[in-house]
Amino acid sequence: MNYKRFEKDKEGYQEIVEFFYEVGLLKRMQRTGWLHLGFMEGDTVASHSFRVALISYYIARELTKEKVDINIEKVLLMSLFHDVAETRIWDLNKVSVNYVEAKEERAVNEQLSNFKEIISILKELNRGESIEAKIVKDADKLELIIQAREYEKFNDFAKEFYERNIDKLSLRISKKLAKQILSTPQNWWSKLKK
Repeated sequence: MNYKRFEKDKEGYQEIVEFFYEVGLLKRMQRTGWLHLGFMEGDTVASHSFRVALISYYIARELTKEKVDINIEKVLLMSLFHDVAETRIWDLNKVSVNYVEAKEERAVNEQLSNFKEIISILKELNRGESIEAKIVKDADKLELIIQAREYEKFNDFAKEFYERNIDKLSLRISKKLAKQILSTPQNWWSKLKK
């Protein structure tokens, strides 16, 4: 069956609405690394990206208090869009990337053709040199560490997931957060009183 695009609407909203539908896949797309631990219904790419954005914002906010010059809007955009291409290339885990060549740049360029500024920001993120990119890359790892801690109660092997990533953190605040993540009980909120 051939896919035929509907005629473009007069207002020009069709392509963006198609994009909105496409990114909706991320709400249902499982992160594949957790399959190795036996989690058939682990977290989704969208839930991961949401927590990455929250962590990124916190780190950026704290660093600005220390007078570090940070573009918080850029940090949030990097966080929100960092895995959007996975609707087209899938969430490739550490094993998969050894065997599959993802054309992420092509996916990003086609998918985000209406968001040239985002394409530029994602290239900056991939280079990993700016403070904004370092924040988001660390937040991505911190989110994985938190998720692994949450899964650790079901599978001891999850510990290896977070142990591998702690040494990859680049910012001092991220290392401090990781230390706190490892010492904070995952169910701390269960002790809240009415």
